[in-house]
Amino acid sequence: MTHDTEEALAVADRVTFLVAGEIVQHGATTEVFNSPATQEVADYLGMDVWFEGVIEPAAGGTSRLLLPSGASLLCVETPPGPAVASIHPEDVLLFLEPPVAGGVSLRNVAEATVREIQSSGRSSRVVLDWAGGRLDAAVTRAACEELDLHAGQTVYAAVKATAIQVLQRSAGR
Repeated sequence: MTHDTEEALAVADRVTFLVAGEIVQHGATTEVFNSPATQEVADYLGMDVWFEGVIEPAAGGTSRLLLPSGASLLCVETPPGPAVASIHPEDVLLFLEPPVAGGVSLRNVAEATVREIQSSGRSSRVVLDWAGGRLDAAVTRAACEELDLHAGQTVYAAVKATAIQVLQRSAGR
């Protein structure tokens, strides 16, 4: 038994998450870590920024999470209805200019403003105002310096549709 996510990834083939003594998710370690089934599991894994909205069908076997701000996020096919979604900071890419349309597989690109940078060792967490909410990006210290990131700066944040973890409202908070 461990409460350390890095240790669990390194030594465990399967994991079980308990909340208030009840099993909320069990399965292969990488499967559970890549697709948390509840908000409690996602929170534990560091997915602490949430977008609330409504899922609607979209073209090509995808869905769209419509946010109260009017922005939307393209995600994997999910049943329609109220939902919450999270994006892990390691799945967020930052650009100084918008990526060329059609030249990348990124489905969610939006202008963002750097709110703050939290440095910790060799990496930094860049807190952004994005798509009507907060989004965090994990970048190396070298990338932070290369992009010359600073509070108030405009950047473009991009996320693949497959990186958005959607939980139906009944399974979320």
